[in-house]
Amino acid sequence: MTLPHLSLWVVSFLLLGSNPLWAMGNYPLLDESRSLRVAVVNGEKSVSLKVLGPYEIRQLHTGVLLKEGRSLETVLTPEPEGIRLGEESLKLYGVRIIPKREAAISLGGRRFRGRVDILRQADTTLLIVNHLDIEEYLYGVLPHEVPHHWSEEMLEVQAILARTYALFKKVEHQNEDYDVKATVLSQVYGGREEEKRRARRAVDRTAGKILTYQGTLFPTFYHSTCGGQTEDAVVAGLWKISLFPLHGGVRCTTCGHSPFYRWKRSFSLEDIAYRLRKAGYAVKKVVNLHAEDKTASGRVKTMVVESEDTVLKIPATAFRLAISPTDLRSVKFDLTVREGKVTFEGFGWGHGAGLCQWGANEMAERGFSIEEILTFYYPGSEIRDLPNIPWHKK
Repeated sequence: MTLPHLSLWVVSFLLLGSNPLWAMGNYPLLDESRSLRVAVVNGEKSVSLKVLGPYEIRQLHTGVLLKEGRSLETVLTPEPEGIRLGEESLKLYGVRIIPKREAAISLGGRRFRGRVDILRQADTTLLIVNHLDIEEYLYGVLPHEVPHHWSEEMLEVQAILARTYALFKKVEHQNEDYDVKATVLSQVYGGREEEKRRARRAVDRTAGKILTYQGTLFPTFYHSTCGGQTEDAVVAGLWKISLFPLHGGVRCTTCGHSPFYRWKRSFSLEDIAYRLRKAGYAVKKVVNLHAEDKTASGRVKTMVVESEDTVLKIPATAFRLAISPTDLRSVKFDLTVREGKVTFEGFGWGHGAGLCQWGANEMAERGFSIEEILTFYYPGSEIRDLPNIPWHKK
């Protein structure tokens, strides 16, 4: 399903053109067709800021110059009427800090490329958005999403997937304050400090390459280990339409060497109750729980939680997030309850949709090409070069 012609024009404008609103500011711009907005701070009451070199501070949206200097070290705090930079109170809801001549910005001790927008949110907390070139963004993503010592082909596969996913989110969130978060809720982005040479090289070698289906962008979901079978993205709860590359899942025979292929974890029923209550579920003493129904790939659909006064049916993916996605590594599990304790024995780590990273790396080690790996996990997909790629609507 593609967007109407007008929306496709908007997509092309975002990916190819510049934003005339910022041109009004009359100062050096990023290439907006290649830039990405990453929320690196959200909901904080105080953040330390350093600019290691010359800089400008401009009013958001108008571009009016407020301040410039050779270096800056201060603390950012939100106020009911604006933003405070150290002892200076600005009666503005947002400012932009632009480093000059390769100066670096540091937030809370982490260095970032590009520029940052600082916004005071309605709940009087800070939202800080890092604007940078998408390729430089990927420099800080790859080392967090795959081990940087993995095969060169796998690093290039990951670069293509991460670039595609980020650009898809850029268009999807075009009317919001940022495109992606810097956490596992989008893709983990560590900034300049986390960059690795081999990861940068993989990004550079694949610059501008994305994965498409029938010539359009789609969300390239991926995960650590599928445990033998990937999952349909709709069934996994990640997507609302059945798109061929994300439909049904594939049989994966190459992730068996993953340290997360099999796992086992036990909890007391008291701990389960505590974690569910902390996540907002109204449960008292849990006396039993069991799985109800499984998908074709063997993943649990629903968890039934029996407490003293009620029985709750919770989607297994939500149950996993409530308990801990690190402790409960997937919903592909069996469980037993005995003597006040529940033991989960499962396979894989992650939601299971799209590419299995451990399986893909093993394919790369066995000599499969980048194209063969991608088309195996995303049937019908094709590597294309930017620009002018539309997208699949959710």
